[in-house]
Amino acid sequence: MSAVFEERRAYTERVFAKLSQSLQETLRERQAAVIGDHTCVYATGSCGRGEMGPRSDLDAYVVGRGDRSEEDSEFLQDAIRRANAQADLPPLDGGGRHTKPIAAETLIDRLGSPEDDTSEDGAFTKRMLLLLESRVMIGESAYNSVIDDVVGAYWQNAELHRQNYQPFVLVNDIVRWWRIVLLNHESRLREREQKLQRDASLSDAARGELLLAERRYRSYKMRLARCMTCFSALTYLLALVPTDQSHVSTSDIRTMVGLQPLERIAKLPELVDGCGFVPEILSAYGQFLERTEPGKEAFLDQLRSDRAWGREVTMEGSHFTELVFKLVETLGGGRRLHRHMLV
Repeated sequence: MSAVFEERRAYTERVFAKLSQSLQETLRERQAAVIGDHTCVYATGSCGRGEMGPRSDLDAYVVGRGDRSEEDSEFLQDAIRRANAQADLPPLDGGGRHTKPIAAETLIDRLGSPEDDTSEDGAFTKRMLLLLESRVMIGESAYNSVIDDVVGAYWQNAELHRQNYQPFVLVNDIVRWWRIVLLNHESRLREREQKLQRDASLSDAARGELLLAERRYRSYKMRLARCMTCFSALTYLLALVPTDQSHVSTSDIRTMVGLQPLERIAKLPELVDGCGFVPEILSAYGQFLERTEPGKEAFLDQLRSDRAWGREVTMEGSHFTELVFKLVETLGGGRRLHRHMLV
């Protein structure tokens, strides 16, 4: 992998170590009661992917088993906020509202239900990020146990196909989450446009420039970071099923979950032939990390001041998704699991 990946990984390790130490020190004697072997805190986003830079923030979630007091929940949320501040990271999104604990049973029981992706507790997103780009900050025992149970829920029909079980249910959820990410992209842009419309200090031209920059920025991140998260898993799964009779076990998925998205893509050539696009995909992703390192505001400023640069960024996003599409087509070869992703 390129130098930028190693730099980001090393930076993430330093920040993550500080976060974990601060969290343990804050919990102190209450750790056994608040965390024990029943609760875990896991990081997602750039921290979970091993891609943090100087302007990255923390996306953290809490999953636990059994009942807990409101006092314990609030204490843990406050401990996460304090650890975040001690690591000199930006304030948690929404004041840390995403760190409100969710029951492990909810992640499993909601699987496939109509309420899964509409509930306020965000069970669907938390389950997807747990599997696709998470890293445990504290509570490793509970973290591993929850992942085992979630993977087991996706494998509930495996007994019917002991020799050739393929992860159709899991693929359904990953594809569904990718589609929701795309729809949320448009929804947030509409919200941004409505907010700009209410700003009487802006001219129509200025409003248009701001909206175009916002669209290009969000699209770039979605086509690279979110695409990498989802399709590193989907292509890894395709690599595990070179024939329609191939069998995928829960241990195969636990191995996949233990890899960060970049690691999954980099590992594809070891699993199967036909991965000639991988070096180009990794190179394009490295360029994405370099372009976004200055942070959102600097990125938006350059988009507004340099239209040609903005068009270049947009083309890079399109090119990355084209490469990923070719990789999916090559690995899938029209086989059963590949068809299932589409129809």
